[in-house]
Amino acid sequence: MFRLLLAGLTLASVVNLLACESTSLNAFDRDRLKTIVELKGPLSENELSNIYYYTNVNLLLAKTLPDASKICSHIKAQTSDNLESIYFITSTAKLLGNCQVDVNKYITKLQSLVQAESSVIDLLRAGSSLVNLGKPID
Repeated sequence: MFRLLLAGLTLASVVNLLACESTSLNAFDRDRLKTIVELKGPLSENELSNIYYYTNVNLLLAKTLPDASKICSHIKAQTSDNLESIYFITSTAKLLGNCQVDVNKYITKLQSLVQAESSVIDLLRAGSSLVNLGKPID
């Protein structure tokens, strides 16, 4: 579990570095990153987090995503209502730009999670998801 968390944090750090204008990667680094986040098999066999990182890295490196419409259709079809899934669904939709997920499907759950006794990670994910959906954090 800890290794998986550490790997996710490391990948998230690399993705954040890519967003910085002053970061430069050589061709080998770019190819390695694309390989790391490459999706395995059909979209349905990939975790939502993997789809998010694949989308993020490819948009940062290549500025395009040839399978954007398939990714959008896949995340819109998700039925999971756990907070982690909602976070990755809304974050991926926001990255894609023209992918509108059903706000009403998630809004009540997200707003109920923004409470003083919620964990920091739950507050971060719920708040980020609300922002991704264009809603205020109350």
